[in-house]
Amino acid sequence: MGRFMVPLRAHFLVFLLTLAAWLAQDPTLLAQGRDPANQPTEKASAWDRRIAEIEFDGTPLNDVSQTLGEYFPEINFVVNQGAEAQMVTMRLHQVTLDELLKALSFASDGRIQGRKVEDRLVALTFRQDRRSVPTLKAFHLGRYLAGRSGDEADLALQELELVLEISWHMLQEADPDRPQITRPQLNIHRRTSLLIAVGQSEQLEVIAEIVSALQDGGPIKKPLPIGSPAPSPDGNGEEAPKR
Repeated sequence: MGRFMVPLRAHFLVFLLTLAAWLAQDPTLLAQGRDPANQPTEKASAWDRRIAEIEFDGTPLNDVSQTLGEYFPEINFVVNQGAEAQMVTMRLHQVTLDELLKALSFASDGRIQGRKVEDRLVALTFRQDRRSVPTLKAFHLGRYLAGRSGDEADLALQELELVLEISWHMLQEADPDRPQITRPQLNIHRRTSLLIAVGQSEQLEVIAEIVSALQDGGPIKKPLPIGSPAPSPDGNGEEAPKR
């Protein structure tokens, strides 16, 4: 029987050498028979892969693009000209690339869009809000300045500018997280009693509210001396008859 053991051992040795060479060519075969949760699987595509956590805190869109390129090296991210400095603030967990692009749009109120051009190309674009486009509007201050002397009119215009400045300050304090509010350009043409303003629609609405309130108030009247008779409804200065 001993003479049969030698060939058997030789064949077994050849089998082991062949198996070792086979496993060397495909190391993943070593994982066969292990826990399926630990076995290697085919790498998910960029559009199926999930990011455990990603955060941007006031990050320029150009830097966001570079970060996304590190998470998804298979994808080319392109930022359109003029959008590089747009700030992004958001924090996400367990998101796919498609979900991340949707969140980017939501976080920017729709101004930043991530569009899949092709499987390996994503365009990051910025759409300017129409409300942020500068607009010119003129306000006539005739009623506000009516009945005032030259010096009184100058003082009234200074008060108007002060009220507007206070308004911008209050808006900024009400929402400190919003970007710094830029002041609209104002020019008062005294000879025509026109206030010319150039700014965003939101700013022009504030100016319109203030001008309307001042015009409705009319010029400030001097208080009557104590003991003076109350003016009659017809405004002739005579005391109204008692009933």
